Amino acid sequence: MSNKRHLKQSHKQKHGQFFTSKATEMLTGWEHLVQNKVALDPFCGNGDLLDWALNNGAEFARGFDIEPQNPYDN
Repeated sequence: MSNKRHLKQSHKQKHGQFFTSKATEMLTGWEHLVQNKVALDPFCGNGDLLDWALNNGAEFARGFDIEPQNPYDN
């Protein structure tokens, strides 16, 4: 018997993707780390963490992702 939960990988798993949600809840108290800074995210997905950085005082945000719908990769 295999210990694997499933045999077929999803698109997300094949690309090693992890989707961060609830950034505000996770990062409360860390705002001082982005204030007046440039925020870079090499795996930004849909930009939730970059949105959080901009909303908490980052001067600029830039991100890159394997998926083409990334709003910060331009």
